[in-house]
Amino acid sequence: MPRRLALLVLMSCLLAGPTVGAQTATPPPPTPPTQPGSGPGGAAYAYDEVVARHYGAEPDGTVDPTGYWLFEPAEPDETAAMGPVPLVIFLHGAGPTDPVWYRAWIDHIVRRGAVVLYPDFDELFRIEPVSEDQRLNLSYMLTAIRDGLAELQAGEHVAVDLAKVAAVGHSFGGMLAAKYAAIAAAEGLPVPSAVMPVMPGCDCPFANEVGTIPATTRVIMLASRQDFDVGERFSKPMGNAITLVPLEQRDYVLLWSDAHGEPKLVVSHGTPATDGGEWDPLDALDWYGTWKFFDLLTECSFFATGCDAALGNTPEQRFMGTWSDGTPVTEATVTDGPAAA
Repeated sequence: MPRRLALLVLMSCLLAGPTVGAQTATPPPPTPPTQPGSGPGGAAYAYDEVVARHYGAEPDGTVDPTGYWLFEPAEPDETAAMGPVPLVIFLHGAGPTDPVWYRAWIDHIVRRGAVVLYPDFDELFRIEPVSEDQRLNLSYMLTAIRDGLAELQAGEHVAVDLAKVAAVGHSFGGMLAAKYAAIAAAEGLPVPSAVMPVMPGCDCPFANEVGTIPATTRVIMLASRQDFDVGERFSKPMGNAITLVPLEQRDYVLLWSDAHGEPKLVVSHGTPATDGGEWDPLDALDWYGTWKFFDLLTECSFFATGCDAALGNTPEQRFMGTWSDGTPVTEATVTDGPAAA
């Protein structure tokens, strides 16, 4: 080919632009759901502020941990009154006695319209044998609840309605939430109408002594097979032991991870924590998971509203939000009990 012709061919190729099949820019991965603006797990609140106070000795490993925190709503909007409001007993896991680990969730509960009583109990199992230490923690919890109730009735606090009480707990606290519901009447304490153990875990001699939870209670047992610390090791026997509560008033719920986008939604034993990063991030597994399930359960139990969505394997129960590209997040699995799951 003459040199002049070769140059003309080369120039025409350069001017023609990219060839067919050239790579295009890779679109960014979809992002996970944000907090819904309203509804269960949502950001529509009746109160603007939360007042937090600790009572009793600080748990430092040297004194009996029988103190407690009270979290109370403040600055109501035009639709909310300053009480009486429901009481939520919130029970932490073994170790993180500081409520900072759960503060976002606690604030969510309070700003929706409730007082949260957060008992201290031992941050480290420091007595042998361990089973006796765990029984002491049960005793510490009961002492803190009694003292907290006395303070609420005697001090200047938002009034609480003791006919509307819930117990929720994480890990060791999940076991204690169920145990409290089983013994509250015998202890002369307010009986919760809503109970939600979350990722319960405890090799306790009394962990499965929950067969006396009253038939009037509504229960959600929340767990995950992707919780590689405890999985269903404790939620299964506890769920099977809650025999007085009718099937239509209790559900066994499993959460699942979802890696469809970035950041991934990863279920772990720390999922109920909401510290924002050190233990577990605040994400859709909270807003559409733990927060939503508890909001639905308490609305049904306290006000007899939304019960069709709160229990019974409903679409609203299972729904976990939508990725930014429109793909639904992996739904929760909802059954009547561990055997069905």
